[in-house]
Amino acid sequence: MDLVEVIAAGYIPIKFLNLDPSSILWYNQHEGYRIGMAMATNSKILSWMSIGGYVGYGFRDKALKYGGHLEFILNQRGTQKIKFGYKQDLEFSDEHHFYNEFASLSLQSTRDFFLSEMDSIKLYYASYKFSLFRYLKGDLRFDYQHKNIINPNRYSYYESFPFEYTTSEVGLYARYAYKEKYLQTPKGNLLSMGTKYPVLYANIIKGTNLLEADYEYLKLEAKISKKFSFRHIGDSYLTLTGGYLDGNIPYGEMYFGTGSYSWLNIDNSFNTMRINEFVSDRFASVFFRHDFGSLLLRTKNWDPEIVLVSAAGWGDNTRISDIESGDFAKRMNKGYFESGIQINQILKMSFQGYGLGVYYRYGPYSRSRPIENWAFKFNLTFVL
Repeated sequence: MDLVEVIAAGYIPIKFLNLDPSSILWYNQHEGYRIGMAMATNSKILSWMSIGGYVGYGFRDKALKYGGHLEFILNQRGTQKIKFGYKQDLEFSDEHHFYNEFASLSLQSTRDFFLSEMDSIKLYYASYKFSLFRYLKGDLRFDYQHKNIINPNRYSYYESFPFEYTTSEVGLYARYAYKEKYLQTPKGNLLSMGTKYPVLYANIIKGTNLLEADYEYLKLEAKISKKFSFRHIGDSYLTLTGGYLDGNIPYGEMYFGTGSYSWLNIDNSFNTMRINEFVSDRFASVFFRHDFGSLLLRTKNWDPEIVLVSAAGWGDNTRISDIESGDFAKRMNKGYFESGIQINQILKMSFQGYGLGVYYRYGPYSRSRPIENWAFKFNLTFVL
């Protein structure tokens, strides 16, 4: 099975089982190298039901993680599914996500490599995935979760923070991509080729006191992304993201600042912002990049791509006062700004391109040491 088939399907079929390749070996700062295996039965056993499970082990935290699920496929196309599952695992702290935001094998997921703040969870869930009006896809789900904060130091500013708590959430996660086009692979898998129209994401999440959960709250989250193509100057990409929390919400469910300060570029993140540097109960961010392609620099045997990037963010936290120093949980209510330039595909090998990027942090949250405002990174891109 070639790489395109694996990316489109998200798994490798092995007779009557599907293997998730991303589960075999992964890395993050908390677990170190993580090995494991995630498998599920496929249509060679039953076309209307799948049973799956996974196990993983981190060599740094020396902890075993595992989970399982039962899924019912309600229609022939597989667009309507009901799933019940359980997992005992780790979750990145103060994180949020959208419906099918990116695939497990995407370059965007490499941000995991640099995350160290994780919390231990026991999660029971029920999910109904659906597709409506051709371009609307969604996930209606119920999550009952017990969370244990592994590193309480990131909340040291709060005197009586509960390091263990239970949440009970009902959530709707939706994605709308008008006239999205797909590439059908020889094996019948579909790979999204995007759309010229904006792609919309929206989450509505209600924390309830069902099953004696500790908190009641409301989360509203949205994201919009759009590609603009210009005939003679390349392509521009714009992503807007925002979130709002209301009610009695635990600190472990708030929003981090989407920082990715490391040696590797992560698109749609703040490349100069330290990870978990800011925590907000409401935020808005904008990410912009313009890709000139090879229009500015091209020779007979070499055609790297020049990309200009800028990002800005705002966030506030009504539950904490200003913290001007420290590694965690500063407010971002003065506005965060950064810009940079990338030279991509300096080297091309097979389906990947290798490049370099330089980014600079400026504005109210620039750091006192000038060198700390800079980030120098490698950049990986897919070459089609």
